Amino acid sequence: GATGSPIDLPMFRRSMIDHEPDQTATLTLGVDCSPDQATTALVACIGGDIVEVIDHRPGGPDWVPGLIARIVDSRDCPTVALDYGGPAGVLVAPLKALGVPLKALGSREVAAAAASLAAGISTGGLRFRPDVSMSAAVEGARRRTYGDGGWSYARRASKADTSPLIAASLAVSVHPDAYMSNSPTVN
Repeated sequence: GATGSPIDLPMFRRSMIDHEPDQTATLTLGVDCSPDQATTALVACIGGDIVEVIDHRPGGPDWVPGLIARIVDSRDCPTVALDYGGPAGVLVAPLKALGVPLKALGSREVAAAAASLAAGISTGGLRFRPDVSMSAAVEGARRRTYGDGGWSYARRASKADTSPLIAASLAVSVHPDAYMSNSPTVN
């Protein structure tokens, strides 16, 4: 709602799965940091419809590039996404130096990703592996308006660290088989 989370909380709770995702499925990664870079989240979109927190930890983002490079080397991972204007923008240079297939998204793409993730939850198109940090981010998230009617997840005004939620929205948005790519389009 307008004063609470922009995510449909009952649908999010119903989206939980307890089975392991297909380890051979294509995955994309999203990475985001809290505003002060005190925590960093790495989240995967697996097969286009399953979201899993790979890691979410305190202590700054220095641990992320090496882990991402190992995942990219060992899995079918065509894209890693981050908000280059956000706190995770500091990772662009180290990830590029490691040869990671990086997509640095701008604010319009980040806003579109936020709205698409919310829609994927409310329509049942996305499933989530249970994770305490993701649940806290979803429940504590608040909207930040963007442009003329757009919005994204607020980092500072939210009631929790939204980095797992933002990272998830980015991972889903760049997945070649994302749930929304199967939706009809209007020209």
